[in-house]
Amino acid sequence: LQSPHEAVLEGVGYVLSQLLQAKEAPTEIIPLVLDSALPQHMLRLVCSGLKAAMGAAVEFAWCLHYIICRHKDNVLLLALGAVPALTSLLLDLASQIPQDAPEGLELLVCPVLRCLGNLLAQTGCQGQDGRLLIALFLILQCFLQQHPFLAQECLWLLNNLTADDPFSCSALLSLDLLPALLQLLPCSQMGTVLVLTVLCNMAEKGQFQCQQLLQQPLLAQLLPLLTLPDPEAVGQCLELLHLLFLHCPEAAADFTRQGGHQALEQHQSTPELQERAQALLDMVRQPPGAPSACQATLAAFS
Repeated sequence: LQSPHEAVLEGVGYVLSQLLQAKEAPTEIIPLVLDSALPQHMLRLVCSGLKAAMGAAVEFAWCLHYIICRHKDNVLLLALGAVPALTSLLLDLASQIPQDAPEGLELLVCPVLRCLGNLLAQTGCQGQDGRLLIALFLILQCFLQQHPFLAQECLWLLNNLTADDPFSCSALLSLDLLPALLQLLPCSQMGTVLVLTVLCNMAEKGQFQCQQLLQQPLLAQLLPLLTLPDPEAVGQCLELLHLLFLHCPEAAADFTRQGGHQALEQHQSTPELQERAQALLDMVRQPPGAPSACQATLAAFS
């Protein structure tokens, strides 16, 4: 890994990535790699990709991804500063677009997003950097049309950033990124689910966050989603409505005025959705704060 030749580094990275995908990798290969000096060299090569060997950086970024997603305990990589290093790299990548983006930049962005997403999903490991949120939306804006697969990667990382993390949820609001997030609702089937999940992460934080969400035309945007043929997206939409009604009961009345009860009624015969749909119907049909409606809703969504 000390070779000055990019082709050599890229070849080594490719071979190592193949080994790390082998069936025996979690028990035999990954422990050996982690016991060596390879991880710190891989991090160095990945993070210098914009200045040196882009091809090698891509290969070693995938190597890191395979280690992180196939190894239960990534204490070593965390101790090596993988999260701040990869965050800094992502900020650099975002700053390169759209004017100075080198060719094939999306090939490096993808595994870096996955590495960060997996590391941030680990207990006690959070981003705490609002600049990362801005970087994600810059990447989304740049690559959404030509490389739509990156939208899902960005949203997955955004989901992990906002899950159980009040800082990231507040930063999305304070940085005025919510309108850009809502624009992504119809981007793809999985994208819709991920956007709804991020919105649920925010709504779970309480009344203030729900009030901020409702200042956007959110209810009107949720109505057409309830007609989608995808039960997962509809289910996530119902979960979001439940949180909004729970923390802001007046939202239920607004939803009814927009014809929301009709959208809910169509799911009364859908096995995996009918209990939650009926609970929300009970809630919108009764005065705000009615005990029976609240109890039914909580039971259906518990």
